[in-house]
Amino acid sequence: MLRCIAPTEDAASRRFRSPQTAVDCDYETGSRKLSHSETRAVARTGGDMTLYETLIFVHVLAAAMIVGVPALMLALAIRTLATPDPALAEDRARNLAATSKMGARALILPSAVVLIVAGVWAVENRDLDFGQTWLTIGMAVWFIAAVVLGPLHALNGRALARGLAAGWGAARRVLVRETTLTAVELALVVFAVWAMVTKPG
Repeated sequence: MLRCIAPTEDAASRRFRSPQTAVDCDYETGSRKLSHSETRAVARTGGDMTLYETLIFVHVLAAAMIVGVPALMLALAIRTLATPDPALAEDRARNLAATSKMGARALILPSAVVLIVAGVWAVENRDLDFGQTWLTIGMAVWFIAAVVLGPLHALNGRALARGLAAGWGAARRVLVRETTLTAVELALVVFAVWAMVTKPG
């Protein structure tokens, strides 16, 4: 474990500013003080990951899952709708329905929870203002996707199952509706990612 220690006068030539503590530091690990070159390397990397950096890492992983899974489902839905053979299209729609249901339960829902928990924790850790535009956008998109669009996806999933039982014609109409909803949701999530990266306001 690396530890930032106060510099001594004879170590003045090895003083570096710690990105985590904003004080000039030497570093030591275990029972020895790091060499000049080792200290320079630590100063460049900032040493161990902070809690904030860990939270942001987890937050980004969850966001990647929330973007990636719907994007994959959207691509598969478009391919299914573009299939000219009704029998093959219906078969693909059945596979898509099963995959979407599994993806929502196993990936999207847990990722949504991790995303909001890690994000709010990171904001609290840095004492940021929740009223900032980029944070407001992120929270609003999460709320819309989870509370508004989530139940609509569930309704479409049940309607698609009924449509598949009735035939490809009925299932196709539901799939068009679900594909449109997924495209809108994905656009909102991408907009939120843009806000998180550029931090407007």
